[in-house]
Amino acid sequence: MMKFFIQHEIWPLNAKQVVRHKVRTFTGLTSMLDKKRHSRMTNPFIFTIMSIFFITACAYGGADTMTSETYILSRSGAPSLALNYYPAKVGCTSQFEPVLFIHGATFPSELSVGYTIGNQSWAGDLNVACFDVWALNFAGYGLSGDYTALNRQGDPAEVPGRSHEVKHQIARAVELIRERTPHRKVSILAHSWGTIPAGAFAADNPALVKNLILFGAIAQREGAKADVNLPPTQLVSVKEQHDKFVHDTPPSHVPVLDEAIFATWASHYLAGDPHSASRSPSSVEVPSGPIADIMAAWTGSFPYDPSRIKAPTLIIRGEWDHLSTEEDNAWLKQKLSSAASVVDVALPEGGHLMHFENGRFRLRDEVRSFLIGKSQSGASE
Repeated sequence: MMKFFIQHEIWPLNAKQVVRHKVRTFTGLTSMLDKKRHSRMTNPFIFTIMSIFFITACAYGGADTMTSETYILSRSGAPSLALNYYPAKVGCTSQFEPVLFIHGATFPSELSVGYTIGNQSWAGDLNVACFDVWALNFAGYGLSGDYTALNRQGDPAEVPGRSHEVKHQIARAVELIRERTPHRKVSILAHSWGTIPAGAFAADNPALVKNLILFGAIAQREGAKADVNLPPTQLVSVKEQHDKFVHDTPPSHVPVLDEAIFATWASHYLAGDPHSASRSPSSVEVPSGPIADIMAAWTGSFPYDPSRIKAPTLIIRGEWDHLSTEEDNAWLKQKLSSAASVVDVALPEGGHLMHFENGRFRLRDEVRSFLIGKSQSGASE
């Protein structure tokens, strides 16, 4: 159970109004989520100025005592966005560029890079290596706002959350990071569908991206197009999540997912949607845009041009991953023709959700080594 105490301080900052929440102990994540999903959509104050809400909270999961800060970015004509910040350990003197994490299609960043397994999260691992980690929640996920008819930045006829719409949400996150740190660039770490908007942002903004890491990346395939009308949102149950978590492990292999870890994760997953318990089965609502992007990619219409990416890029996957195969990574590597360098890594005994599996330490090691190596080489140029 997450626990918080909330204090409020409000003061003007130039043309912006900043609302600061120092969160220490709060009981009732669901009630907080109820408030965030309703009051933010009906309060005209939020839509007439840009606001930043600053929250200090314990990370999800087990014994990890690291704290995080969550900024809620709101502006007129756009959905509010939650941007989680996990600071580097105290005493770090490095000048590494901050890492911005971009989540996948069905759960928010605090249940991914920020989720504590055992005694450490992936963000915590990078914090120990002296990296500040920021983790964006796209609209429709976690504490971010929902899409409405008034805040869409894409075609209203399309399902919400397509990559060409949410890449602008990445831009808002990077803008805040640049405002609050001395760094002019970020390193982007993206997973699964999140690699599509992350790649699109990197292609559009080469001057803002130091390194790009594509974990479990979606690539173009040449499947037959189907005439499918997606609803605006999808409901994803715990069983459907579990099926995805274990799908890639060969039947003859011992399990690589700790079921106790998944059970705890699943309770946090359902708590993230205040209406989950009212559905049968209990499920979480997410935008359909990611599914539309993947369908397009797998029928020959990749959503962005990888050849426009300039940053050094790591493509990394578990060897069992059926959503990001060896052929997929070969296609992506060939298309990254303008990247400063491309490293392609397949990790043994891992699937699409390897960051939750027993092999997560190998994944963390490879990502950390890439970031440190590229940051140090960049500093010496």
